[in-house]
Amino acid sequence: MEEYWTPEEKRRLKEAGKISELADIALVVLDRMSVSSDNREITQICGPMTTGGLGNLRDNMALFEYAITVAGENGFYVFNQLPFQDGMVRILNWAPGQKVYRQEILEEFYRPIFASGKVQKTLFLPDWQSSHGASWEFGLLGELGIPRNDFPIELLTSARIVNHSSELGMKR
Repeated sequence: MEEYWTPEEKRRLKEAGKISELADIALVVLDRMSVSSDNREITQICGPMTTGGLGNLRDNMALFEYAITVAGENGFYVFNQLPFQDGMVRILNWAPGQKVYRQEILEEFYRPIFASGKVQKTLFLPDWQSSHGASWEFGLLGELGIPRNDFPIELLTSARIVNHSSELGMKR
């Protein structure tokens, strides 16, 4: 994804003060990806981040990072939303263990991205149903007619992932 970012977007990402500003940056990146797509569908990985999954942001982000990398290596044209995570945490003053889900992440960041039509396919990580946000995304994507697919489980083979496979309901 680095190739689709300019120094201007990187600067704006660090300075953003609202979730909607992060969405604006994401849409610029997605526009650039669309132009360079060679008719490939832009895919986004969906799954647990702050709720559900492996139970904490650190481990869920490690799974996301691995899934994004392996999907790209296997021919998927992936929009990487992870660069926005630090901005979201900073803007919302989020801390591990917070009980209240910040719905503006979904409404002000993910909704505009999916509604733009730039993301044409999604891959849901194992145990996505345990996540408030991923469950919300699944519903919205259905409303928008964007294909919702399970992440190809055979691609999740790293030792780090296998160690958590029982927690994710994955078969070894």
